[in-house]
Amino acid sequence: DEFGCINEKDRTTIHEAMEQQHLSVAKGGIVCKLNCRATIVAVMNPRDCLYDNHSSLSANTGLGTPLLSRFDLIFKLIDTSDAQRDDNITTYLLNQAISGAGNGNQLPMDDNMSLPS
Repeated sequence: DEFGCINEKDRTTIHEAMEQQHLSVAKGGIVCKLNCRATIVAVMNPRDCLYDNHSSLSANTGLGTPLLSRFDLIFKLIDTSDAQRDDNITTYLLNQAISGAGNGNQLPMDDNMSLPS
């Protein structure tokens, strides 16, 4: 699931698992601490659906700095708004799908088209 959609209680639990390497479970009046080791791969969109390059990662994601600091690696992938590039990528992908189908037909390509690498 998208990390930004996780409720605050679950985020607290994940933070505990990442920081203390154990989970506290309370059931039927019994509290138990379980050791855990996990790899967490989290994906999320920025707040308000637009990334603000002038704000911090914490402000853009809505995640607190203490939780963000528990991740060993953070990759920021930003899709900039460029209609020509989007059209070129779409044409390229459709041509790949068409040629994979074996019928040999291709869509006309822009002369200035730069293909994704």
